[in-house]
Amino acid sequence: MSVKAFELVPAIERLQLLGDKAKTSIECIECCGKNLYIGTSDCFVVHFLLEEKVQANGKISFTSEKQSHKYLAVRKPISQLKAASALTRILVLCDNVLTLLNMFNLEPILSGAKIKGVTSFTVNENPTGSNPFAIEICVATRKKSVQLYSITEDKMNMMKEVTIPDVPILMVNG
Repeated sequence: MSVKAFELVPAIERLQLLGDKAKTSIECIECCGKNLYIGTSDCFVVHFLLEEKVQANGKISFTSEKQSHKYLAVRKPISQLKAASALTRILVLCDNVLTLLNMFNLEPILSGAKIKGVTSFTVNENPTGSNPFAIEICVATRKKSVQLYSITEDKMNMMKEVTIPDVPILMVNG
């Protein structure tokens, strides 16, 4: 007996995402509620709003509407995306720079909140801080260190740095 755990359901048509750009590919995806964020190989972050519909026959379908897109102007792939809904921000890693964007219009945060030299990052799902409007992230850097940051709507404050023997390649929260 086989059990079907998941059913693949299209949410966005390729033409709706990429248009006529044949060389563009999806590098990473992040979902937060009904918001879907896609990072592409040609340095775009694209935001879609998804609506789930249950048809009369019980099948689930999705409709999507493109909300906005942002070109980060470095011609490198978007490596990683992470939504921070408590801050209405999305963290974007591209060309070893971690940037904060507004979750809804994808505009950069005016304070210039950026961390350079980042190879990977992860969000601490069990933060030690008491501020409900801050998140904690752990960042791997090219400087052979791991850094812990507290992030608010407009600032990234380093709380701790630990030097390690090699350059970290991947961060996983577990």
